[in-house]
Amino acid sequence: VTIQMNGALQSVAANTTFNGLTSNMMYPISARAINRCGDYSETTASYWTLPEAPPTSSIRVFQSLINESATQLNISWSHIGGNVSQYVVKSISGMNTFTSQVSVQSFCVALSCAYHQIVKTTGSHYTITISSVNDGGVGPESDPVQGQSKSSFNP
Repeated sequence: VTIQMNGALQSVAANTTFNGLTSNMMYPISARAINRCGDYSETTASYWTLPEAPPTSSIRVFQSLINESATQLNISWSHIGGNVSQYVVKSISGMNTFTSQVSVQSFCVALSCAYHQIVKTTGSHYTITISSVNDGGVGPESDPVQGQSKSSFNP
């Protein structure tokens, strides 16, 4: 069986798996069966690849690296790599939830990421979780870590 995929002819077995395709794209595929006399019939179909699945790895937030100041929490975590394009940083303080989308390109270097969460009220306690995001969606939240902004009053 000869299959034409994206303009290239490939001889393949009748039941073939294609690897290295981009998720959520349409690929037109033509199949041609040739007998000993050279006669053939051709069929063409287009197939969509499945969307990418959301990340499944949870993130390790370095609790010891949540440095507190009066105006921000400095949060660091391990970059899980792969097709992760951004992270969602969620900070909860009392009844308030603050969510920030953090770009991998802007906030991650090699295998580590750092983000400065601006705090609204000095002396507040925060529960922080981080989720990774790819084209397939949002992955699981990290285990929550605690942070507290310092009071702006220093006697």
